[in-house]
Amino acid sequence: GEHPKTTKLRELLVDHFQRAREAHKSSRAMVFTGTRQSVDEIGDALSRASGDLLRVQRFVGQGGGDGMKQSSQKNAVEAFLRNDSNVLVATCIAEEGLDIGAVDVCVFYDQVGSPIRMVQRMGRTARKRTGRVVLLMVPGE
Repeated sequence: GEHPKTTKLRELLVDHFQRAREAHKSSRAMVFTGTRQSVDEIGDALSRASGDLLRVQRFVGQGGGDGMKQSSQKNAVEAFLRNDSNVLVATCIAEEGLDIGAVDVCVFYDQVGSPIRMVQRMGRTARKRTGRVVLLMVPGE
């Protein structure tokens, strides 16, 4: 079955984007997760479930055999900025100097290691307009 955090994440994002659509506003969300595998799992779960409401783009680092080329990373960010996609699911590598503009919701799927990094990530949502930051946790995390 699906992880309870994935279910909650989908509910939260669907609710957020339904409200944005009703208000005729464009909106963007970022989901940070720990591993490339979880980027794929979360991306798949969100894409499957939401019709055209959630348009999911994945973003991972360049290293290793399963990494993204720089050109692919650039295309992913540009699609996000153009609103071709409205949800960017990324490994933590994406927080390093990635200029993705205004994001309304920032969701941390995995436990965040460093409080400094967490504050840096939160800065992503606050640069241009009011945003929400959501930490998803299950008992024991």
